[in-house]
Amino acid sequence: MNARSYRVNLSLSPLDFPVIMGLGQSSVSYQSEPHINRKNVVLTITKKYVLTDMQTKREHEVLSVKSDYEIPFNLIRSREDVYEFYKDAMLSLNEAYQYARTQLPGLPNIPFPNQPIENYKGEIDRVFNLLNSQN
Repeated sequence: MNARSYRVNLSLSPLDFPVIMGLGQSSVSYQSEPHINRKNVVLTITKKYVLTDMQTKREHEVLSVKSDYEIPFNLIRSREDVYEFYKDAMLSLNEAYQYARTQLPGLPNIPFPNQPIENYKGEIDRVFNLLNSQN
């Protein structure tokens, strides 16, 4: 399944790197929200690149990418089908960050790897629970 072809909206936050003294730790967080619109599952996935100042323990959102997908019910047959949308959302975060690097060449090269399908178990279950509630 080509998840990108079902994306109906993409929103990017401005890039905002904080100044920190000492060590920082990078991470990617996500949240998602599925709901029904007619005969489609609307899946909103937000991926966030977060930098944590290890001295103060403050988290700072560097970049967030919100992807909205509208997927016809009949195209969601397996857990892997839903997982494709989470992978596409991560790809969108990578693309947004790499574009920012073209504008600000001093930014470090940070790839954001896809997480295994098991990391999204609860999120994928929510999509299937929503679909089952429609039957």
